[in-house]
Amino acid sequence: MQTIDNARSESLKKRITSALVGLPLILLAVWSGPPWIVIVVIIIALFATGELAKLISSTGIPQSRNLNICLSVSLVISAGFGGLKLSLICLLVETVFILICVLANPILKRIVYGYNLSVKSWLYSLFSTIYTGVPLTSAILLRLEYDGYELIIFALLCTFATDTCSFAVGRAWGRTKMAPKVSPGKTWEGAIGGLIGGGVVASILVAILDIEISIGFAVPIGLLIAIFAQIGDLGESKLKR
Repeated sequence: MQTIDNARSESLKKRITSALVGLPLILLAVWSGPPWIVIVVIIIALFATGELAKLISSTGIPQSRNLNICLSVSLVISAGFGGLKLSLICLLVETVFILICVLANPILKRIVYGYNLSVKSWLYSLFSTIYTGVPLTSAILLRLEYDGYELIIFALLCTFATDTCSFAVGRAWGRTKMAPKVSPGKTWEGAIGGLIGGGVVASILVAILDIEISIGFAVPIGLLIAIFAQIGDLGESKLKR
């Protein structure tokens, strides 16, 4: 029990640190626009893709961390400096490259010294590019081409509210395990708290930000963001195990 409490305390410290340091910097970059948003998103892509590669490798599926980072960061850079058209071309080229490597995998194993990637490895590299690179690229395009910084802030704060409320409610009142084999610490009470937090923050942000949607439409969007945020969290926990 002491070990679990220590782990939860350490997790709480990390969340508070991220909130106090990381979130304001990201929001400032989103508001400032180029080049800061591009620089910050590239940094996020570096860390997020590297961490995902580590998680996938821990499941027994080898990953080339540097390759995955290059694929995601290239996609982000193409959006930052070339817009939608170049980013789509980049994504197409990367997809074709990975599919060629899948087909050529038996040959690569024979001619490349120390090569240990499987067909699954390449498919997970494509998944990594889509999972991390595409959302980050979309955020850049939304900010640069449509001046949609309010929508990005809306999504970020709804996600943050979901995560924070889910953790706080789950820690205080969580009793019913949601998926004990996947994530022993997650509870239905925490999930409901996260949904409520996402919906409440969504309704508040619509009144504050210059977003041309009604509260009646914003709350369901906030709930959807909350649901997908928690699904993503469960997916990450599944990879860890």
